Amino acid sequence: MTDIFLNLAYVLMLAAFLVREVFWLRLTLILSQAAFITYALRADNLSMTVWNTGFILVNAYQVGRILKQRSPIELSGQLEEIYLKSFRAMSRREFLYFWRTGRREEREGGTIVREGERQQSLYLVLEGTAAVIREGEEVARVSRGDFLADSCDFVSPGPSPISARARGLVALRRWDYPVLEDIRKINPALMLKIQKIVSGYLTAKLRAALDEV
Repeated sequence: MTDIFLNLAYVLMLAAFLVREVFWLRLTLILSQAAFITYALRADNLSMTVWNTGFILVNAYQVGRILKQRSPIELSGQLEEIYLKSFRAMSRREFLYFWRTGRREEREGGTIVREGERQQSLYLVLEGTAAVIREGEEVARVSRGDFLADSCDFVSPGPSPISARARGLVALRRWDYPVLEDIRKINPALMLKIQKIVSGYLTAKLRAALDEV
């Protein structure tokens, strides 16, 4: 009878090696280690009992992490609105991570982006309105959920072909390019999504406005 649990443990371990999905792999390993513990207790093998108890604790912790990562993310009203308008290409968890890497700032009038100068940051308008200007002429206005960017190249942005000026009080979310470069190194897949979002926005709005001039 004791050998049944040992063989069951090995069968479950073999099944775990065949499972591709990490969550189910770890659950199968927990079952296998539980069978090993049952065998070890019947065989009075303390070392096997202790080691497999440790393995179960490690895998149970990892299962808990996976479940937490997969649990739904609830955003506040303002963040949910911005997410739905501008960041649908990301998951809510990715959006929240990206959001936290930026910082809020406010401008009371004045220039946010200056034509001919290298743009140092990616901006997202949170409140208020900003005018997009090229060669002294206003070509577009941006508001909540709109980007202030002239390029989706966050690695080596060139001189900006536009200016952006705050019309009254404007609240912005700002990501400096060194921060974006860090994201690119740490999470290339997320950076590709950010570039896709900004590129799509530029094509749909700012680029269209600029091409009309």
